[in-house]
Amino acid sequence: LTKFTYKTPPIQIAENLLIIFDDQNSKENHWLFIAQNWNPKSIIGVINQIIKQQNFGWITVQNPAAYFTYVIKRKPMRKPLKL
Repeated sequence: LTKFTYKTPPIQIAENLLIIFDDQNSKENHWLFIAQNWNPKSIIGVINQIIKQQNFGWITVQNPAAYFTYVIKRKPMRKPLKL
């Protein structure tokens, strides 16, 4: 995921998010929606933030996928690509 740029197709990002979170309770196309609306830099930043908070004991995450979605929705969305 760290090698992806803003030019990476959202489908590839969504596939990797599905592998990372491996949540059976996610709605269909949820990770594609995340990949289409937030760039990889923001996604990686949120994942690193969650890992750091958990390692330092600030939070205890019961459902990582739900918490990730909660945090990312408070970040600015991706601007439309100019073609």
